[in-house]
Formats: sequence, C-alpha cells, structure tokens
Amino acid sequence: MTIEDVIERETGQVVNENTLLEDLNIDSLEFVDLLLAISNETGKSVPDSKVSELNTVGDIARVAE
Repeated sequence: MTIEDVIERETGQVVNENTLLEDLNIDSLEFVDLLLAISNETGKSVPDSKVSELNTVGDIARVAE
C-alpha cells in the first residue's frame, strides 16, 4: 500500500503527490491520525522534526523513513 492509498482511504479523497495537505480539510488531530495510519500501513514514518515542512502529499512521501 502506498502513502497516497492510505491518505485516500483515510480522507475519502483522491490525491496525488501535488495535493496540498490544507486541501484535505483535516484538523491537527486528524492529521496526527493520518500520519499514524501511514506508519502502520506502510512501515514509514515522518520524523517529528519534518512535520512543519509538510505542504503536499508528495512531501510526506519524500520525508517518510
């Protein structure tokens, strides 16, 4: 499962790497839940130090380790 797949399932929205996170209309708690779902489903996580740099779905994919 890809990061995009997880985001689509969790938000119910079709996304691509250029989708802005602000366009997902999720609050900060939902964003944390989304990052946890990505970690659980893909085994990749976003370092806490990078969270403030995330603007797009592609940013999540680039920084996830």
